[in-house]
Amino acid sequence: MIEVLKASAGAGKTHRLTGEYLELLFLKPYAFKNILAVTFTNKATDEMKQRILEELHNLSQPGVKSDYLEKIMDLTGKDEVRVRQQAKEILISILHDYTSFRVSTIDKFFQLVMRSFARELGKMATYNVELDQHSVLARAVDKMFAQLDDPKNRKLLEWLIDYSLEAVDKGSSWNVKGEILNLGSQIFSEEFKLAKEKCSRNFEDISIDEVAGMKSALKAQVEGFEKELASLAMEGLKCLAEAGMDPSGFKGGSRSPFFYFGKVVPKMGKTVVVVPSATFQALHDDISKWYTGKKCPADIEAVYPALNGVVGKIVSLFENGYRGYATAMVLLSNVNVLGILNDIYVKVLEYCRENNIILLSESTELLGKIIDGSDTPFVYEKIGAKLDHYMLDEFQDTSSLQWRNFYPLLQNSLAEGNRNLMVGDVKQSIYRWRGSDWKILKEDIYSQFREDELNDDTLEFNYRSCTNIVEFNNRFFEYCAREAQGLVALGGTDIVDVYSGQQQKVPQSRMEQKGYVEVDFIDAQEDDFYGLAVELLPSKIESLLQGGYSRKDIAVLVRTGREGNMVAEKLLESGYDVISSDSLYVASSKAVQKVVNVLREIDNPQSDSLRIMRMFQSIPEVEHISHYSLYQMCEAIVRESLTGEEKEDVAYLQAFLDLVLEFTNSKGTNI
Repeated sequence: MIEVLKASAGAGKTHRLTGEYLELLFLKPYAFKNILAVTFTNKATDEMKQRILEELHNLSQPGVKSDYLEKIMDLTGKDEVRVRQQAKEILISILHDYTSFRVSTIDKFFQLVMRSFARELGKMATYNVELDQHSVLARAVDKMFAQLDDPKNRKLLEWLIDYSLEAVDKGSSWNVKGEILNLGSQIFSEEFKLAKEKCSRNFEDISIDEVAGMKSALKAQVEGFEKELASLAMEGLKCLAEAGMDPSGFKGGSRSPFFYFGKVVPKMGKTVVVVPSATFQALHDDISKWYTGKKCPADIEAVYPALNGVVGKIVSLFENGYRGYATAMVLLSNVNVLGILNDIYVKVLEYCRENNIILLSESTELLGKIIDGSDTPFVYEKIGAKLDHYMLDEFQDTSSLQWRNFYPLLQNSLAEGNRNLMVGDVKQSIYRWRGSDWKILKEDIYSQFREDELNDDTLEFNYRSCTNIVEFNNRFFEYCAREAQGLVALGGTDIVDVYSGQQQKVPQSRMEQKGYVEVDFIDAQEDDFYGLAVELLPSKIESLLQGGYSRKDIAVLVRTGREGNMVAEKLLESGYDVISSDSLYVASSKAVQKVVNVLREIDNPQSDSLRIMRMFQSIPEVEHISHYSLYQMCEAIVRESLTGEEKEDVAYLQAFLDLVLEFTNSKGTNI
């Protein structure tokens, strides 16, 4: 059975997950070895592990209250003393075999399976997982540019030039390399991976010559259609000229459909393809639509046979050939991009092979190729564990590829009659930018599993927020769904239906805590809006402080880094101390910046900058530390170059040294 738990924010999701996990632990000895609990972030993983261990500790201590004690007693039929004794035994067994306590991120689990299949993937078991796909992409693009002078890359050079000119014409950045990097980042998207699977052959096996041949074939199709249309348009004008007639002499006058010939006849050597109107198409084989009045004029009757034949050919041309023409035009506008992406993709694969690495973004796709069609027991055999129960948190953020990998494992679990749990909330699907698909939770699982295999449940109460906030959210989402229904295309899905059943209730214990919501509308253009909104912040914060709140109770949420910087600057101007996400970056530390700058200058000992820096601060002599490893260099710079005040930035410096050590373990110790 799979329990599908719909849980909005503050509904006690973690409490329920912990309870489900504890029930499985008490029903079977050492059950933790056969349970996989998966979530999407390391923080959520740590929180869940901590909650489970804390509750086991509470249950194991006589007299300590636990929300789960009575339920476990009812489930197991044991008295309190025996339940607490069993909790102690379970806790000790987990601590003694902690690696089998599988509460992890989805990526970590996939990496565990990947390691087991290293041989099948053609990788050494010691391969490294590369998280920084941007740096790999940058190296691949650098290599591509470096090889452009090779004669075999002449076509690629032409495509890059065309792409660059198109980017400039569209008003994009003059930084061509930056545009190519933005383009290349598409190869890491799930949409690209899914589209690549539909190719009849491996994408990386498509050669530059094949792409060039495809472009030539598309051009021929486009030119053939345009040439035939132009020829027919000129034939139509010729018929009119020979009859001494003008398009305005037909029904419609100045708006006569026969003016169509003049629209598509070549101008400056270029044919403008215009889809004929319904009125023009209705002219074919129906002379009554050619004139006004009761009787057909003699001149129209005379020109009708020849001109009707031309109209019929144009109508037939569009009925039989326009779809192919339009498709060719779309493909032709993107074929250069296809060629460039192909070369970047090949360069990325080469870099990964040469350095024995796997990109984290590629692991889900590679794992899918292994699991697809494989017996689930074989997967368990390779990872050295038998998993009976799956608990999937934040299920609304699961991507299509990730779900495809989990689906056969869940099927196997169901076939053995085991319990499983999926927890999610469609309206909290915030990772769509990296491929998450909320439709899996909303629709797909109900078509992939039988009705008797699923049990829907909803956590209705919000234990975190006050009454007014819960009621505001209920009304807000209901209103937005209704208003957005006609604005958002969801592939046939009713957006009101997506948000149905999302109403939350307030528990009786929190009914007296009303809370407060205020929405201010600012009537301004977009550029003015940010400035005006920021100006309101100091007064709003001051009113909250006067109302009894402390500064640590206040947070300002923004959508972009630019907005965050504007807010931080305004609050600092107003005398408020601010902690922002930027201020917590290791790179934001002045001490770390100084260490990096000194390293940069040491790498170029003849630079004037190094001599100038030595005039004002202590910098280790290059010859003294040239034999040091990168990590030792950093330690020497921290000891000798930083002031006492700078050394007080201990947390940032330690984090920086940890990153340097991690870097040297995989990339070498040379500066």
